[in-house]
Amino acid sequence: MVSAWSEHLKKYAADNNITYKQAMSDENSKTTYAKTKASLPKKEKPVKVSKPKKEKKSKSTPSPPEEPTPEEPLAEPLIKKKVIKRKKKLKAEPTLEE
Repeated sequence: MVSAWSEHLKKYAADNNITYKQAMSDENSKTTYAKTKASLPKKEKPVKVSKPKKEKKSKSTPSPPEEPTPEEPLAEPLIKKKVIKRKKKLKAEPTLEE
């Protein structure tokens, strides 16, 4: 793709019977390009859509825990386990049959 400046220089060189190199260094070509550029409609810049920023967690001080609402129970009720005590087996005492 050819830039607008290059196209202007080619046209300016052809109109004034000078080379492209001479048109680049000519002060008059620069002023005529500025006038034509000002008359052109401006390009609209695309709108940038930014993502929402994430909140940073501070490592120095932890945040206090949130208090539960009155509707919520404070903790689950503890379920007591049944403790089953096993009877000790009695060992047979040795008998004296000798």
